[in-house]
Amino acid sequence: SQNDRAGGQQTQSKIASTKGTLGRKLSFGRRKAADGAGAVAEGGTSGGVGGVTRGSNGGGDVGAAAGAPAGNSQGPSVSVGAFGRRADLDVRDYMFSKRKSECLVKLPGEVSGQQFIIEECEDCDIYVLDYSAQVTIDLCRRCRIFLGPVEASVFIRDSRDIAAVIACQQLRTRTVTNLAALLHSVSQPSVEETSGARFGCFNFY
Repeated sequence: SQNDRAGGQQTQSKIASTKGTLGRKLSFGRRKAADGAGAVAEGGTSGGVGGVTRGSNGGGDVGAAAGAPAGNSQGPSVSVGAFGRRADLDVRDYMFSKRKSECLVKLPGEVSGQQFIIEECEDCDIYVLDYSAQVTIDLCRRCRIFLGPVEASVFIRDSRDIAAVIACQQLRTRTVTNLAALLHSVSQPSVEETSGARFGCFNFY
C-alpha cells in the first residue's frame, strides 16, 4: 500500500542518515588518532616522554623514549632495577636480614614505596614506619613486627611464633606456625599450611 511504501522510505532515510553520522564520527576519530600518534612520535624524537615496560614479576625492562629509533642513546630512558625500583637504590637498604635480638626500625621516608624484605630474623622487634609496595617475611622466628601501609601483598612464609600488626591489600601465609596478626586489609587473608593462626582488627598503641 501507499502507507507501507512511505514508511519504508522513511526507515531507509533514517538508516542512511545514521550511517552518514557514524561515518563522519569514525573519520573524525581516525584523524584524531593519527594526529595524536604524530604528536607522540614528534615528542619522542625530540627527547620527549620515556616509557617503561614492566614484567609480570614486578621487575622492569627498560624502554627507550617513545618514538626514538632503536639503539638511539640520545633519547631519555628510565632505568629500573629489581622489584621495580631504580637501579641506583641498594637492596640492602630495603631489608632486614639475619638479625638476632635487635630492635630494627625504618623511619618515615626511608622506604618510600619500595619493596621491603625481612628474612632470617630471630627474637627481633621490627618497625617499618613507612609505606611500601610489598613486604616479604621469610624464615623468621619469635619476632614482633609492625608494618606501615603496604600497597600490595604481605607474604609470611616458613616462619614461626610471629606477632604482627599489618595494613595491606592482602595477607598471604604459607608454612607458618603460631601467627598472631592484627590486620587491616582490602581482601580476606590467604592462609596455606598454617597452624595456630589468630587474627584481629588492626590496632597499634
